[in-house]
Amino acid sequence: MNPQAQHSKKGDGTIRTIKDRATGAILGFKALLPEAHSKQAGKGARYRKPTGPLHPSWPAARRYLDQVLDTAEAEQPALAHGLRVIDHLHDAIKARHADARDQGMTEDQAAKQTGTWRSHSKVWVEREAFASYPPAMVTRDDIADWIQRLRKARRKNGKPLAPNTIHNLLEMLRQAFRLAKVPTDPTRGHKDILPKRRKPQVPHLLLAEQRALFGCAEIPLRDRVMAGCGMGSAVRVGELLALEHGDLFLDNARPYITVRYGGENHAPTKGRKERRVELFEPALGFFRLYVERFAERDASPRDLLFVDPERDQTLASATGYLRAWPDRFKAWRLLCGVPGLTSHYMRHTYAVSMLSGTWNYDPQTLEFVCKQLGHSEIQTTERYYGKFTVGTWAHAVERMTAASNPKLAKRTIRPLPISALDLLGASNGAKLSKSPVKMAISVVDGQPSKTSKSRKKAPKKALKGASAHHCTGLDFPGAVERPAKRERGA
Repeated sequence: MNPQAQHSKKGDGTIRTIKDRATGAILGFKALLPEAHSKQAGKGARYRKPTGPLHPSWPAARRYLDQVLDTAEAEQPALAHGLRVIDHLHDAIKARHADARDQGMTEDQAAKQTGTWRSHSKVWVEREAFASYPPAMVTRDDIADWIQRLRKARRKNGKPLAPNTIHNLLEMLRQAFRLAKVPTDPTRGHKDILPKRRKPQVPHLLLAEQRALFGCAEIPLRDRVMAGCGMGSAVRVGELLALEHGDLFLDNARPYITVRYGGENHAPTKGRKERRVELFEPALGFFRLYVERFAERDASPRDLLFVDPERDQTLASATGYLRAWPDRFKAWRLLCGVPGLTSHYMRHTYAVSMLSGTWNYDPQTLEFVCKQLGHSEIQTTERYYGKFTVGTWAHAVERMTAASNPKLAKRTIRPLPISALDLLGASNGAKLSKSPVKMAISVVDGQPSKTSKSRKKAPKKALKGASAHHCTGLDFPGAVERPAKRERGA
């Protein structure tokens, strides 16, 4: 056996053969310390520090390196005993997985919940020198050097790491040090070198684009109504598809839905909490239209609301959950002229429409939108949608100004709110009644329209009194003959 193969590069160090570049002749052998003993500012992953003189043979260099390691471990026993940073990180990932299972997730869902951390730890942490140190030995300089290398790193496609990814990596590592209970956390105090988080993108539909999407007859009406239910209630697509019949309260004085699950098999919501979402137009109209035309009549309160009537296995899972339905948004991009359309556009559209008054309501506050969206902190709502709150301030000024000027108040009459049928392009003045049972909506060429009813005109009652006196002729039912005027002097 080759004696060089008996030693691990990471744990026992390695011996490097030094050759002459011109002739290729072997000049000697150099001992290299393992990564755990090679702490040095500015050096990256897989760095092994050279030590000692140039030895004439490989065994001589190996004996020298073993003596150095024995001395180092005697001076710092923590290097030979105890858990490393990477060990604590793996424990943090396991704890995250166990917490997901405690929240009611299946094994697959919990694995997906921790998949990003596992991938990040393998690619961006395990190869770092400080990953093999005990947590108490890691300094702020080690973490600072790591952050600088992350900022220069490139992904497989050649693009740099996103600032949010670097922040998430640091938070992941912070969990490991928190689990290790170190007296001083080296991941703190790096705001000056951390890249600034990019402002989140909020792709949403303007009112004209909403009309183009929901009024597109080439998209099945059922799909458009489902998308409208998601847009009007501000739920995530997983929460929408997990709604059950018992979660709808459309006939209440204040209609609402209860969001209890975030995905298939009763997976928890992102915020891990149940919430109530108030319904009004256009959401209320979309939900009532779906219940009237597409919902199963004999379904129990625990059955899913949105199911595939054709039982297509490529669209729905064995439980009936429409896991493939969000993929249809990609096919609708060309049909409605909205490039990049995804199911999450619906949630963003709700928030922007409520803050800017797009649906002819008074612009709402961030607190209202935060509660409807289910954000745990209003800072999250402000970070995403704070730039759309200008309309709230302007409307407040307009309302207070109109209150002190009666003439101006008469001119500031807000039009009726945008309804579901308005967005669907309904014809013949179709309207939705308060109760979905009493709805009378037909579909003509893929568009909802008011059903035609044959009404028989009731015969007019016989006229009496002054009305009968002023009727001339007997051709009108109930009319009486008007007496002729007397001639003067008769």
